[in-house]
Amino acid sequence: MQTPAGWTKIQVIWDLSVTALDSGSCRYTNQVLSYPTPAFLETLKVAGISFQDAVADRQAASDDHNRRETALYAQSLERKALARSVPTPNEFSNDRNPPFALVCWGSDE
Repeated sequence: MQTPAGWTKIQVIWDLSVTALDSGSCRYTNQVLSYPTPAFLETLKVAGISFQDAVADRQAASDDHNRRETALYAQSLERKALARSVPTPNEFSNDRNPPFALVCWGSDE
């Protein structure tokens, strides 16, 4: 993560899931959990920024990003899903060609 004081690290757990709703639709869920590292906390301390302010700023930036990108990503997923045939078991085990390439910022709405 780049800050005004330079680069620092945070721990991020990004959980993406797809749940079938019926034979023709599904729900995509994107959950991102971030945890501070000691280096990140030190960066905040040196900059005079409270942890609560940093959390609020990061949440606002993430919300803004999701608002702008979710619709675009949903359209991309739809195009890819409509262009693909049903994956075979071999495709599921092929790391170079997974049945879904989920790299996005989305929501379950």
